[in-house]
Amino acid sequence: MTQIKFTHNLIGHFLDETHLNQGEEGVIVTQFSNFLENEFILNLNLLKKHLSIDLYEIKLNYNHFENSSQEFANFSAPNSTEHKWNFTLFTPIFHLYLKNEKTEIQRIIFHEIIHALDLKHLNENNQVFEKSKFETFSLSPDKHKKNHFSIQWLFLSHLSILRNEGIALFISHLFYPNYRNKKVSQDELEVFQSDLEKTLHCIHGFAYYKRISNKEALTILKQIKINAYSYADKILFRILQNNFSFCKVNSFDSIPFKTNDEEKTQIIYFLFEMDLSEWLKDIFKLDLKNSSLLDPHLVHNHCYILSNQNKKFKGNNILKAAYQTKTNDFIHFIQQVVSAKNNFEESIQAIKNIQNTKTVFDIQEENIQLAMHLIKHRSKYNHEIVDWTLTYFLTEMDFIPDNNLFLGYQDDWMILEGGVMLV
Repeated sequence: MTQIKFTHNLIGHFLDETHLNQGEEGVIVTQFSNFLENEFILNLNLLKKHLSIDLYEIKLNYNHFENSSQEFANFSAPNSTEHKWNFTLFTPIFHLYLKNEKTEIQRIIFHEIIHALDLKHLNENNQVFEKSKFETFSLSPDKHKKNHFSIQWLFLSHLSILRNEGIALFISHLFYPNYRNKKVSQDELEVFQSDLEKTLHCIHGFAYYKRISNKEALTILKQIKINAYSYADKILFRILQNNFSFCKVNSFDSIPFKTNDEEKTQIIYFLFEMDLSEWLKDIFKLDLKNSSLLDPHLVHNHCYILSNQNKKFKGNNILKAAYQTKTNDFIHFIQQVVSAKNNFEESIQAIKNIQNTKTVFDIQEENIQLAMHLIKHRSKYNHEIVDWTLTYFLTEMDFIPDNNLFLGYQDDWMILEGGVMLV
């Protein structure tokens, strides 16, 4: 690991409540910044025997912000690369320093470093539900509501939080055996089940394309994240027990003490290679009181796109191509599944016939709205996009055959949504 450059941005903001005189402020700033740099180096040294870390720079941004959840630090994936990491530190971590609770700060920093090392998958998740890109588009094109989020985005965020925090918590537990302040009970598996099924039933039974405000989304995700700290690593340990023999013979609390360096390396590599879809597949294998921990049917209805198992069709690439106005790439994706383009007039008639058919799911209604939007805005400049998009929508045996109830309409929705972006 090369020499790391540290940059401290707005560190003086943390001194607002300390009431120190001018001379003391200079001393405390220097001491605190040096302490943080040393803790980052110490934690990186703990990990470098297990991982190759090619890091050049760490940027620390200081935010004078008191929040009710007592957030101490946050790794900023959108502003980071493999070689340059960006973190935000909040006022409570400075309070810990003033109380001389330095061991706790070391654990917090380690936790955020794990998130940084997981940057590859954090970025992959962002491509699926990036808030600042296609998620700012209302799924009802004639009712554009900026900065509102779909229920689908909320669901994906829920899953991502559980995976990401579980990995950070569990690896922290390996190196800091007393990282958790309380033991995990079996009842917390029930909390996990309850939390996720509430979200699943909300999507399944309410409106697939319902929009929720920033405030609503953040409130829900905040509670999910708080709950995740109680059980996300315990769930992950259950997954590890199904994959590693040395985990099967140990309890959650004994694993840090009985795991040697080679086993730690195996676990770390396994966790960092496990993307969101693989995490879900392992979740399906878990059970609670002799029954499935999750209802596979409910999850399957919403998560097929995440797995990207089929090399021909990747939903996040479809929307990414549309957002970047790569028309040829977008059409090429469709042509890999649908070989011949329909006549436009025939497409109009077919869609009118669908309108006269009773729909069962909200997503069907949404798809019709998107299709009508494309018909309305078709022109000599965009007719290829519109015609190929409508052809895909009307093709029953496409990537996900339409006779698969609900699930069969998700790929249609993604193609239609991409077409609307391009038109």
